[in-house]
Amino acid sequence: MPPGAWVIGQGSFMLAEKLAEGRHPTLAELDAAVPEHPALLRAGAHVTVANSRALRTLGIDEWYVPPAGGHVERDAAGQPTGVLIELWWPLGLGRFGLAETEAAVAAMAARLAGYGITSLGDQFPSANGLRAYQRLGRAGRLPLRLTFTVHCPNPTALRTFLRQGFETGFGDDRLKLGAIKFFVDGGITGAAGAFYDDYRHQPGNRGHLKLEPDEIATMVREIDAAGCQASVHVVGDRALDLLLDAFAALPDPGARRHRLEHAGHLCLTPERIARIKDLGLIPVVTMPFLSSFGDFLDPYLGERAAGAFALRRMLDAGLTVPGSSDSLGAQPESLNPFFGVWCSVARRTYGGRLLAPEEAVTPLEALHTYTTAAAWADWEEGSRGSLEPGKLADLIVCDRDPTAIPTADLCDFRPSATLLGGRVVAGALPPADSDAAPARERGTSG
Repeated sequence: MPPGAWVIGQGSFMLAEKLAEGRHPTLAELDAAVPEHPALLRAGAHVTVANSRALRTLGIDEWYVPPAGGHVERDAAGQPTGVLIELWWPLGLGRFGLAETEAAVAAMAARLAGYGITSLGDQFPSANGLRAYQRLGRAGRLPLRLTFTVHCPNPTALRTFLRQGFETGFGDDRLKLGAIKFFVDGGITGAAGAFYDDYRHQPGNRGHLKLEPDEIATMVREIDAAGCQASVHVVGDRALDLLLDAFAALPDPGARRHRLEHAGHLCLTPERIARIKDLGLIPVVTMPFLSSFGDFLDPYLGERAAGAFALRRMLDAGLTVPGSSDSLGAQPESLNPFFGVWCSVARRTYGGRLLAPEEAVTPLEALHTYTTAAAWADWEEGSRGSLEPGKLADLIVCDRDPTAIPTADLCDFRPSATLLGGRVVAGALPPADSDAAPARERGTSG
């Protein structure tokens, strides 16, 4: 790269805890490694580590005041250490041109199709990301159906978007608008999820709300009134209770199938499960996070982490729970939905620990979260999610029954072929019987 060009490295969730040193790289270390470039190490969307050139380029110094919910780690003299919490999106980091975005999207789409994915929910793609989807789709080079969310971080941004008149479902079965996304609190990775009590490893820190309670209520009310689905990031118990209060004020909160992203990971009491069910909300559980975060929940939260990732209890309560990867590059193995299935069944952490085994589900139940339940959350139960006459012929072909293989084999299971609308888009099929009917875009897809 020419001097002055941005260099962005991709780290993992819980980066500091997983590195041998047990900490993030220092400014001196990053400056020595990348002396002539502004450089960032991105440990998911919630924690970013910058070198000195990056801090100067972004205007982050001893006087910098971060936006609501953001945090700059500082040393004893008040100088930034380079660790930035909840600032990836507000600072507009990592913007890429259309050509490189299109190349990256094409490569990733092919990889996802190889994992057996036919429909994808993209959390607020960039403008160039949306352009890339459209260009690739027109060229016949996008082997996926895409539903994208729009990020509206506050009431002002929400009203600006809603004035354009869009509603959830705008588009077609290849590319359409899904939910409107906003964040109630931060992520567990940066100890920024909003809890009633302190983080165990950081006394005095209870996380951060990104919106005031009245703003949360306003966002929920106005999204619902506009005929749109809400997709709300919520992690901590305090954040979840505030959000449930906001939904409870709606006349019919279940009508729009509003989504609670990450509800069910932590602090899911029987009372909260009952409220989610009564309100008709959809808790979206990111089971691969059990692997990423499971080893660190007790030192972060103590007894509040008991029964974490409560998939069994939610399914038994009759909730519709779609599967999710929420990778953002920090956990690439979670892009394979069968890794999420394995996490749901095996409940093994990154370090090999068995986490809340009473919350385990069967392979078939886990597959349901990534198929039928996911289609419901996407308003597509009439055309996707199961193999039935009249539905889209989106399916995978497997050389083994994933519900009958050893649990350990689910971790990196891959289908032999993936079909989208009856057309093979990944892998290869064995020769068909001479009297076999050809697959069609709509028809018997089994």
